[in-house]
Amino acid sequence: MTFSVSQPDQADFLDIANFKYSSCRFIVIKLRNGIDLDGGVEFIAGKLHHWEKDYHLECDNLKEGKYLVFVEFDWDQWFPKNK
Repeated sequence: MTFSVSQPDQADFLDIANFKYSSCRFIVIKLRNGIDLDGGVEFIAGKLHHWEKDYHLECDNLKEGKYLVFVEFDWDQWFPKNK
């Protein structure tokens, strides 16, 4: 299974001289009780990426069950509010 996320393209922000993509953190967990976090979780995979447009996390041999994927991007203060 491959999880992926993409940011808007750099070409959309030509008005920003020092544009760079945000870093990204992926965390994949399995819900032990198959319902919610209260039943505990099993860590499956995690990754930190830096300054790329597209991010991917590959998880091999996932077994049947319910999983949660957390994706977090760093926020840059210079990012224009109207974009």
